[in-house]
Amino acid sequence: MARPSQLRAAMARIAERHDGVDTLFVNAGVVDEPPLLDVSEDAFDHVIGVNFKGFCTTTNLPAPSAAPSGRAVTATAASER
Repeated sequence: MARPSQLRAAMARIAERHDGVDTLFVNAGVVDEPPLLDVSEDAFDHVIGVNFKGFCTTTNLPAPSAAPSGRAVTATAASER
């Protein structure tokens, strides 16, 4: 989810094989469990990359090939122990 080039390639294959996107379900996320002040910059970048950038990229990529009646459903969840 955090690598736009992989998402673009996957969406291109889907659009080619299925003549566009009718329904998109986006559900991905990661949680880093240390207290906020202990989270490293790399860990923070990973969480933001997957949870925000990955979500936005995945949601926006199929727009050019979406069917006129196409829909997107998004879900997210996080849990703490």
